[in-house]
Amino acid sequence: MEQGRYGPKAHAVPIADCVFVPETDMLVTDATKFIGQFVHVTYLEPGQPERITLAEIFDVNFVPLKGPCLITDLGDFRLDRVAEVTALELRKVA
Repeated sequence: MEQGRYGPKAHAVPIADCVFVPETDMLVTDATKFIGQFVHVTYLEPGQPERITLAEIFDVNFVPLKGPCLITDLGDFRLDRVAEVTALELRKVA
């Protein structure tokens, strides 16, 4: 069994039916499906290439001066800048 920094390493496996690739901006109703899950978030920053990160989604809420956001363990991501969200199933390595 591989050991990570804080215990056994976990591998992320995409869940096929929990993928969001928007044709328009992500809506709050779309984002609430991912609350409580670990996801790969692909997001855009002005003047920079797309970024991909692994995050746990805690809530979807309105943040003053930003608008609707995904509230995660890494901070908040504006929904209008989210390009793709893929839910993950985390399993411990055997």
